[in-house]
Amino acid sequence: MLGPVCPLLIRPAFSASVAIGALFNSALYGTIDCLASSLQVGRDLSAQAAGLALLPLAATVALAGASSGRLALGAGVLNTSRQIGGALGVALTGGIVTASATATLRVPMLIVACAYVVAVLLARSIPPTTGR
Repeated sequence: MLGPVCPLLIRPAFSASVAIGALFNSALYGTIDCLASSLQVGRDLSAQAAGLALLPLAATVALAGASSGRLALGAGVLNTSRQIGGALGVALTGGIVTASATATLRVPMLIVACAYVVAVLLARSIPPTTGR
């Protein structure tokens, strides 16, 4: 038995949506992690001060995340892909910032920008639907 998710994954629009969600969250949470590290290392802020500086951004992300998702099964798959994408983004960009002695944001932000560009191009490639 393939389960209820498999028929959804063979639909190009759904698969693209899952990939877009993962890419977008990878870039978003990677950005937040890079900014926090940069504020602490580059600007000598404490962890608490850096967190407070990023609070408006984090609140906006939380509100946007609370309003997304429509169908239970599809939303569950999409939410999982977004969580995995976010974890990968933090791991990738955080690893680059940590490895850099000067805590420069050029390379991590270039990776983030590329992820956004790929997500937009993927979204534009989805053919429009005309009903159900």
